[in-house]
Amino acid sequence: MSDIVRENFKTAQIFEENNIDFCCGGNISLNEASEQANLKVQELIALIEPSMEETDRDSKFIENLPLYIEETHHAYINDKAPFIQQKLDKLCKVHGGNHPELFKVKELFDGAFGNLTVHMQKEELILFPHIRNLVKAKNGQLDEVPALGNILDPISVMKQEHEIEGELMSQ
Repeated sequence: MSDIVRENFKTAQIFEENNIDFCCGGNISLNEASEQANLKVQELIALIEPSMEETDRDSKFIENLPLYIEETHHAYINDKAPFIQQKLDKLCKVHGGNHPELFKVKELFDGAFGNLTVHMQKEELILFPHIRNLVKAKNGQLDEVPALGNILDPISVMKQEHEIEGELMSQ
């Protein structure tokens, strides 16, 4: 199911409407999915075929997501964070005597920026190139994908890092 959704995201809504897990439990066949939904496999195919025949811009966007993340989000962080650090330094020097909580804000921000810098480097140097190779292999542009082990392992680490930084940002 997850492969079908990855190919055309419009199918996700059809699966959702039929209580078919296309995400965490999405590594199942159409036969298994149709059984879960109490449908005949031909009925399920008839439901998803119209979506599969349409071009899905969202799926193409998802395919190019690593480049979008690098050019938009990573570039923004790399551009803005040093400026924010400078302003926090100045705030602490000028107002830190009366507002000692500013030092904690600066400490949290500096730590988050350091962690994000390492995280973004891992994405740009390890995860995203591997994703690009997987896409190339899928499209027949690459015969063999260099080994990285299970792609879910680095993704799991990245998700944990996102959660940790989210918690720090809430502070």
